[in-house]
Amino acid sequence: REPGAPKTYVQNLVWEDRDEISNWLSPSNDSGMNYYVCGDAVVADAVYEMLVKVLRAKAKISRAVAVHHLSKMIADKRYHLDVWGVVHHFLKSRNEMCRKKLKLAAEWLRLTKEDPDEE
Repeated sequence: REPGAPKTYVQNLVWEDRDEISNWLSPSNDSGMNYYVCGDAVVADAVYEMLVKVLRAKAKISRAVAVHHLSKMIADKRYHLDVWGVVHHFLKSRNEMCRKKLKLAAEWLRLTKEDPDEE
């Protein structure tokens, strides 16, 4: 990236090129096109969600149909992922969830100690 240039996110580029991408990904297109996503797991998730949005908007299909179509592409080995950071993101999410649970448990304990019915 050029110094001072704004960040460019892949999912935003997918949206900008949605007309062309929707033609390639359309359930009615039987071109046998392969789709590759390489990069961080969070980016791959964001791109996947954008592809669902593109299919919904351009092919006028429901989210369920769009997800089914992409799942079929994965099963047919036409949608490929080469991602990293999965374990890191999993551990980060798990740790965050544990912190939230501990905070809720501490709050619950505090509230039960203040219960006037206990006396």
